[in-house]
Amino acid sequence: MDIKYQRGVILLLIYLAFSSSSIAQVGKHVLEVAQEERNFAALSKSSNTRDAFVHYFSDEALIFSEGKIINGYESWKKRTADGSELFWFPVVAGSANAGDVAFTSGPWFYKENRDEKAYSDFGYYNSIWKKKDGTWKVILDIGISVPGEPTERDSTIYFAAGPRKVGQGIMKETIEVTERNFISMLDHDKTSAYQHFGGTRMRLYRPGIYPVVGIGGVIKYLEKSSNVASYRTAETWIGESGDLAYTYGFVTNLAPGSAREANFLRIWMLDEKGDWKLVIDVIGGR
Repeated sequence: MDIKYQRGVILLLIYLAFSSSSIAQVGKHVLEVAQEERNFAALSKSSNTRDAFVHYFSDEALIFSEGKIINGYESWKKRTADGSELFWFPVVAGSANAGDVAFTSGPWFYKENRDEKAYSDFGYYNSIWKKKDGTWKVILDIGISVPGEPTERDSTIYFAAGPRKVGQGIMKETIEVTERNFISMLDHDKTSAYQHFGGTRMRLYRPGIYPVVGIGGVIKYLEKSSNVASYRTAETWIGESGDLAYTYGFVTNLAPGSAREANFLRIWMLDEKGDWKLVIDVIGGR
């Protein structure tokens, strides 16, 4: 067989394999933001956590603490660099088709002294990224703690947004209505709410437990959970292409004798039918 022909066949097979993968389908934007997340974590590990956050956070970035929403950039800027180490990596990532907003989520690992061999504290982060002047910056970050070291590894699952049915302006109205309807359903039957609005591969994050992955797992978790909560939305934001949105705000645990304030983040994407579905649902804020 002719060498040039062999080489052409090999290149064609490689191209077909790549083009049929989920990576090819989601586009360059989500690949960019996943790499930026890894670069962010690498800077935290090689330099220090404080400087890494100041570098990658937008000056408008929000973080959450005990039910309060605060400016994360200013909070990190006021800190002093120390000898601790915080490391993380993305296990899921998604982007709007316009490439203006994206999200990443994955485990974090912390040790008070970076010279120590083992990490001592663990959890999961969820970050919203926005691109400004060609550069990705974190605009919102919320996390939870978990009781032991996560077993997930850096093999990112990519989420692709489906087609929108109407213009971006109308889509903003539809996600606001969707969020209100979801909260209303939660008040009556939380299992039905997630069955209706939850995406097939959604991830549920709650303090002190490992992520619940997939709508089937979420339903099983909810059927066993007796927690009752009240939600108040602070803001709903949608990307330029009208196919990725997020909402965040305040949540009150209404369990008798343990009422407390926390925060929530919900990330929504259009599915293949053009319907809004939850991909990330977090109650957290430390």
